[in-house]
Amino acid sequence: MLLPCIGFAALMVLASASVGLGQTYRDGLILSSTEFNRSLLGFIRERNFGKITRSIPALEPLLEALKTKYGPDLATDLRISAAKEDYADGLLLIQRLIYYDMKDLLQVGLEIAEKSRETAPAATKLRSAYLDYQILSPFIKDKNFDADRKIRNLFRTAMLRLEASSPYSEEPTDRSDPRDIRPLIEQIESETLRAFPELK
Repeated sequence: MLLPCIGFAALMVLASASVGLGQTYRDGLILSSTEFNRSLLGFIRERNFGKITRSIPALEPLLEALKTKYGPDLATDLRISAAKEDYADGLLLIQRLIYYDMKDLLQVGLEIAEKSRETAPAATKLRSAYLDYQILSPFIKDKNFDADRKIRNLFRTAMLRLEASSPYSEEPTDRSDPRDIRPLIEQIESETLRAFPELK
């Protein structure tokens, strides 16, 4: 399936490649986290709670890492919700998982950008985070169309800024400092939560 374009399609080509770079808890996943997230959303829409329950063990390393880093115990909450066959709660929990996965990828990308002169690994993380946002986007758009457009533009600006700071940039004399993406990353997170506060 082709992903919607936000003006930097060429930068998205390798979005699912090396998604575990710098995050060992992603290395053992049999699918990328984005593929898992998309599948879980499909399962909840089908009200296939059994598949949700059976998917959790494969995601356990990521879920535990998100719990340690950000707080929510999504594995336990998803199991309880699936056992109750609670559609509304299950949908929100999967949306929250997608948000925290996106947040984690953004934060790791930012850390790489601030600690390394090489911008390609950071760009890979941001591309992967954008793929997560693509899954959340329809829900954000339903709540606040302008917020969705703003968040997409923030992703685009962050990616272009990383591209400009690359040592392979065509204009090396006008190279950006990759640390300049911090305000953009913070805005992506805050605007997402402002539009959809239940994700927190």
